[in-house]
Amino acid sequence: MKQQLQDNPELIEALAQLEHEQWSHWINYQLKECAIDHEIMTKEECEQARDKWEAWVDLANTPYNKLTAQQRKTDREWARKAYNIIIKAVLGALDP
Repeated sequence: MKQQLQDNPELIEALAQLEHEQWSHWINYQLKECAIDHEIMTKEECEQARDKWEAWVDLANTPYNKLTAQQRKTDREWARKAYNIIIKAVLGALDP
């Protein structure tokens, strides 16, 4: 018989914080490895890319608890995906 596990808001929040930390680590690495190539981009494209770059750096350096409600909601959506995989694995392990 499968055991039902309830959504755990505290676990979801901890996983959401981890999701943000993982993304921050990844985007900081990507931004360090990238450079705006003025040879293949127009000045306007470079300025748009620089604006996105600056926004990503700001977001990556923002601790989870300082994110906006919408940004935390997005991280929680990813956390629920991870949570569901974990729950399926646990429930599968509980099957006779």
